[in-house]
Amino acid sequence: MKVVLLEWISGSGCYCENHTQNPMQELLDEAWEMAASLAKFFVEAGHETQFVLEESIASARAAALLEASDVGQTITIETTPYLQELQSTTNLQSVLDTWRSIARQNDLAVVIAPELDGILESCIGWLNENGIRTWNCFSDFLSAACDKWKFAEMLEATSFPDGGESRIAPQALQQTGTLLHPPTHLHSDLTPEWLQFCRAHFASQEFVIKPRFGVGCLDLYVTDSPECFTVSSSEEFIVQPLVDGPSFGCNAIVRPNEEWCWISQTRQVLHESSVTLAEYAQAHRTLEYSRSEPADMPISQQSLRAFEQALGFGALGWIGTDWVRDADGRCWLIECNARCTSSVVALQPQAQARLIDFLSKLA
Repeated sequence: MKVVLLEWISGSGCYCENHTQNPMQELLDEAWEMAASLAKFFVEAGHETQFVLEESIASARAAALLEASDVGQTITIETTPYLQELQSTTNLQSVLDTWRSIARQNDLAVVIAPELDGILESCIGWLNENGIRTWNCFSDFLSAACDKWKFAEMLEATSFPDGGESRIAPQALQQTGTLLHPPTHLHSDLTPEWLQFCRAHFASQEFVIKPRFGVGCLDLYVTDSPECFTVSSSEEFIVQPLVDGPSFGCNAIVRPNEEWCWISQTRQVLHESSVTLAEYAQAHRTLEYSRSEPADMPISQQSLRAFEQALGFGALGWIGTDWVRDADGRCWLIECNARCTSSVVALQPQAQARLIDFLSKLA
């Protein structure tokens, strides 16, 4: 089967002209490595694979990353025109038109794009509307995964069918197999009652503030006084009590018949010890992690099954979830990414084998 990887940052959607001195270089490096890793798995699964790369950054650096994956000779690099004004609707449409043209020459398209400003939903929706088969989430699942506030509301409806009263005794939740997710509130609408509840039930006494729509750790803040925190942009932000403990990820791939296959459960190991979420965010955004290793506290199968049902119809392709294990050994679901993430770079050999086996059966 012919597969094309459409990655937003390196495929025309996001570009910085002087990228050797621009902080966007970190994102470009991550994007290239992620795309090269995923391309490798598709090739090893027996698929002819194409990777779309913006022509202005089709450099020796990008080629070297693809060749380092040992399948550089079997991956076609399709260059796309340089688009100078990133924010204009015209240029978003230009990217989508170019991607559609390329995707029509393939049997399957895989979109990797940020949730910010509805980019991921726009890319997938446009391709699907034009008859392109994508290996991506869609419908209700995609909408919920791209909106952290909606995501929290849907998880709450699943985990607390009594309207939320069971939250008053969070210590009992793990015993019932309930899917744990931190209470979530819009920053613009915080109430003293909600803050008092969180401070009474979460030991850290700190809160995480992050964009409602967004990606990564670039705008993530930790504070003990969210009610006094001034958000410096017009974006909507959400607030959650900080769940302190080791962070780890769990990746799944989903078949068109909605069959879920959980392929890995790992935690990133940083070069330097990071004991707070803020330090972890800083390390992550500068790519200061070296490897992954198996998480030492498995998520219960009951929790995974509950998550599979929580966001509704439309799960397909790669889905990444982020978790934290607290001091009592309970696993809390923090976020969901309805797309491939940088964790694909550091999959364990067993997870790689499972992924390749799954991809070989896509046709």
